[in-house]
Amino acid sequence: MKLLFLFIILSFGSFSQVMKQDKSSLYIATNNIYTFGLNEHTQVSNAAKVLASGSFDLVAIQEVMEDKGEKAINDMVVLLKDSFNLNYKAIISKNIGEGFRAQERIAFLYKVDAVKPKKINGKTCQIIDVPDGRDFVFTNWKAGKLTFVLGSGHLYYGKNDTPELKAETLKRRTFELQLVYDFYKNPKVQFGDEDLIFVGDFNRAALVPDYKSISYDTSLYFIPNIEFFDPKLNEIPEVKEKNIIDKGVPNNNPKLVSTTVADGNTYVYDMIICSHSLLDNFQAPRNNGKYNYNFGIIGYDETDGFGYIPEAKKITNHNTLKENYSDHRPLWIRLNKSL
Repeated sequence: MKLLFLFIILSFGSFSQVMKQDKSSLYIATNNIYTFGLNEHTQVSNAAKVLASGSFDLVAIQEVMEDKGEKAINDMVVLLKDSFNLNYKAIISKNIGEGFRAQERIAFLYKVDAVKPKKINGKTCQIIDVPDGRDFVFTNWKAGKLTFVLGSGHLYYGKNDTPELKAETLKRRTFELQLVYDFYKNPKVQFGDEDLIFVGDFNRAALVPDYKSISYDTSLYFIPNIEFFDPKLNEIPEVKEKNIIDKGVPNNNPKLVSTTVADGNTYVYDMIICSHSLLDNFQAPRNNGKYNYNFGIIGYDETDGFGYIPEAKKITNHNTLKENYSDHRPLWIRLNKSL
């Protein structure tokens, strides 16, 4: 029997919505939280409020800034328990490379009653070196009958002030993207499991047309949140209303498919890439997943977005918004864990 994905409304101060989940599914999210740990402490409570609306089973978080970021993650775990009755633990990587203001780490928050961490090649986290960039982090998990590897990364952003800098940005981003896609050639040999999910901030189409520079092999993987508006993966840099008409997005609002809160663009910097072997668990055509059922966005700063937080919408200055919340929105996917 097909289970419907339902939403319920709760009252918890300004916390207004939470997803009601079916027990046969696993909900995995990714969220780049801007320089997490270096901003006002209100960012911790705001980030917790945003993630609590999704009540995800497993979340990969990028831009965790060294020791202060690790403390912010641990503070958020406590807050999620005390304020929202969500029982998480955290796995936090070592430093992976220089970020905007400090060394970065990647954190994985997981519900202790929903998903269990496993060793990956004998380690809690496996770090894959990225020359001249931020390293990738891989973890191993079991939920129900589903075992899988979850990797995460924060790819190069770059500059485009001059033709030389633009060319260097395209070269480095393409190199890092190709590293990620190459993991899907034989994940079982490299990680011990054929089911690989890689999530994070890819900075897709930022400054340069990187999406055109890859020879995609869609027999190896699918990217539901990109294929939703760009089925061929290499034609559309940012989502527009015409790309999502009648596809279930409220008001055909492209901001609800975009993962960046920046005004004036609707880029989708963040992606969830799944091994083709997980397509049955996705339970939808690869380029026609149902929005807010098979995948979705927590549109906390959009009035028609799920998880809308009025206080976030009131912040009209972009820098203030990203320092108090983030410059990204959480992106999530639903997978059947009983198969």
